[in-house]
Amino acid sequence: MLAARSPPRPGQWDLRAGGRIRRVAAASMVMAGSLAQWREWTGLPFDRTGDVIVPEALVPVHCDAEHNHAVYVEPNIWVEHALTDAGPGLNRA
Repeated sequence: MLAARSPPRPGQWDLRAGGRIRRVAAASMVMAGSLAQWREWTGLPFDRTGDVIVPEALVPVHCDAEHNHAVYVEPNIWVEHALTDAGPGLNRA
C-alpha cells in the first residue's frame, strides 16, 4: 500500500536539486476581476466578502462582495542554480 503524500510546495524540487532561494516575489502574479468573471473562471459562487479557496490555487482569492471585485495575488520565489557542463549538446555561445 502506498502512503499518501501531500503535493510538493512551489520551489521544493528546485531546492532539492541544489538551487538557492535568491529573492521572494510577494506578488508574482496578480489576477483581478469582477465577481461575475471569477464565477465564470472558477465555477464558484463568490457571493461573500472574504477569502475563497480555489482548487489548485496556491493561495486564496480575496473577494469583496460590496465592491463586486475579487483579486488573486500569488507569491513566488526566484531560485538560482549553478551551471554545469551538460555535455556536447550544450550551446555556450
